[in-house]
Amino acid sequence: MPRKSSLLLIAAVLLCSALLVSSANASIVQIADQNAVARLQYHVTAGDTDPNGDSVQNGMYRWTVDGVDQMQQQWFWVRVGSATKETPLDQIMAGTPTLTTLDTNGNGVKDYVRMQYTGSSGGQSFTIATAYTLRGGTTGSKTSDMTEQITLKNTSTKALTFNFFQYSNFDLGNTALGDTLSITGKNTATQKGDGTTIAETVVLPNATHYWGADPTTILASLNNTSATTLPDTVDTFNGNQAWAFQWTFTLNAGASLIITKDKLISPIPEPSTLMLLGWGGLLLLRPVRNRIRRVAA
Repeated sequence: MPRKSSLLLIAAVLLCSALLVSSANASIVQIADQNAVARLQYHVTAGDTDPNGDSVQNGMYRWTVDGVDQMQQQWFWVRVGSATKETPLDQIMAGTPTLTTLDTNGNGVKDYVRMQYTGSSGGQSFTIATAYTLRGGTTGSKTSDMTEQITLKNTSTKALTFNFFQYSNFDLGNTALGDTLSITGKNTATQKGDGTTIAETVVLPNATHYWGADPTTILASLNNTSATTLPDTVDTFNGNQAWAFQWTFTLNAGASLIITKDKLISPIPEPSTLMLLGWGGLLLLRPVRNRIRRVAA
């Protein structure tokens, strides 16, 4: 076969493969920056598969930093108006959400995704949009940051009460073993394990309620047939940890609420590093103390 024909055939095969992947993963979107990659399933579709063979779950199911996947699942549930139970965000509408992806830092890679969902309760309509911006660190830094902005809008003609939930389950170091979790001020969750820290800060507004527990317990509460109010407790144990935040509020007709959050994955400094930092601090203070003594003299 002539070389030109061979190249055309290879190009055609690659194009078909790309189309097949796109078709098989129609509701999966990827964002990336430097050493970090995140994937989200924004609408549950039968037959969806991950390009790497990962288990696919609704919401964010993969956040890889320097080649290590730190994420099990992070997603949202909502209960609006007269509803008697929570519903996963991707299931409040029959169709797919409005999807926007952007390259915000001009490096040719999409690092931002926004998904807008439309729902209704008791004949009253509303929209919920979630936006993620991913920032990676330099290769080997084991650091990455994700900012999130959720916009909830009452598009009906009457006031609506919202109960909005965020569920987060990180498997730090790609393992569910030995993690610890703390939640402070209804706005900060910190999980540590396998030499890594994930810290989430709610910039505004603070959550109304929170809960730290094992993932199975929290998911069972969000997915059962009764309304959930998080208990404002953190179960103390080392192991597979998860947390949830709940915002309860009422929006008048046409009004909106914006929830802004930030998640940071970073390495836990080794004890030897902390010791060196401590000695370095003492050495830096020495000249200062000598200068103070000379001035005092």
